Amino acid sequence: MCRNEIKRHILNDDTFIESMNELGVVADEKKPIYIYADFASRTFIHKLMRIIYLVFKTFYVSIWFYFLPFLAMIGSYFVPYFMIQAAK
Repeated sequence: MCRNEIKRHILNDDTFIESMNELGVVADEKKPIYIYADFASRTFIHKLMRIIYLVFKTFYVSIWFYFLPFLAMIGSYFVPYFMIQAAK
């Protein structure tokens, strides 16, 4: 089903822009402005992999960008505190 969406974009000349190479020269091939695959039109395995990706991405972002900086701030207080307590 996704292939039909891509073919529909390829056949519709209004959604095309001319691609340029690094020198600014217009190439012969045309590329669509966007390619969008609706979630309902995907295969089961693609839906499953997309959901797994979103779960992993959520855990990664929540731990790496939220929990670890918070842990570093807490650690910057507790490490010296415990070092002082251990020295007594």
